[in-house]
Amino acid sequence: MKVDLVAAALNRREWWIRNGRKIALPAVLGSDGAGVVSAVGPRVSGVSIGDEVVIYPGIGWGDDEAASAVGFVLVGVPGQGTYAEQLVVKAEQVRPRPPGWLWLDAAALPVAGLTAWRAS
Repeated sequence: MKVDLVAAALNRREWWIRNGRKIALPAVLGSDGAGVVSAVGPRVSGVSIGDEVVIYPGIGWGDDEAASAVGFVLVGVPGQGTYAEQLVVKAEQVRPRPPGWLWLDAAALPVAGLTAWRAS
């Protein structure tokens, strides 16, 4: 599915990457974002064009709640990130934008929220 990004957020991960981490170029940073679904594939269900969504950035956490699986990554390095106009993600990587939330607030939720939840 394709998401037209309305807002993206900056977090420590992007600061860390921009300040010296070697990455393969070209790369688009950004793990946090929110936007509007603009295209869906033929086998996508539960998400429709026009839906307002927050991007869930974790890919491949695995079954162990306590620790990520080998190969776990976040959106934006090594893949393309949310500092873009559009991003293609899997349908399971989006959640509805919380009702009444500003775009910037919704975009800032994913990595900080995941970090807090995993730390508890």
